[in-house]
Amino acid sequence: MLSTKKSEHLQIHIQDISLTTDGFADKNLIAKGGFGEVYEAVSEDRSHIAIKRLDRGQGKGDHEFKTEIALLLVYEHENIVSLLGFFNNHGNQIQYESNGSVDD
Repeated sequence: MLSTKKSEHLQIHIQDISLTTDGFADKNLIAKGGFGEVYEAVSEDRSHIAIKRLDRGQGKGDHEFKTEIALLLVYEHENIVSLLGFFNNHGNQIQYESNGSVDD
């Protein structure tokens, strides 16, 4: 499963995520997916990124979140989003991703 050592360098502070999304403002909400809400943001290098915020009401939980991160750490392909980082603390789980999606 998700190795803390393998993913430690990808952990991002919630303050940085909140700042990037203007406090998860509705103006940055671009979709509601299987995990919850997806926000658009701009990274420090000015590239567009997606930030997925887990909504436990959608039926997904820790296992699915950790499985997705573990898979994104292993697989690299132009049609798969790249995991830039994540936040996982006290039930709040968020992922930073780039490269768009398979539908794009």
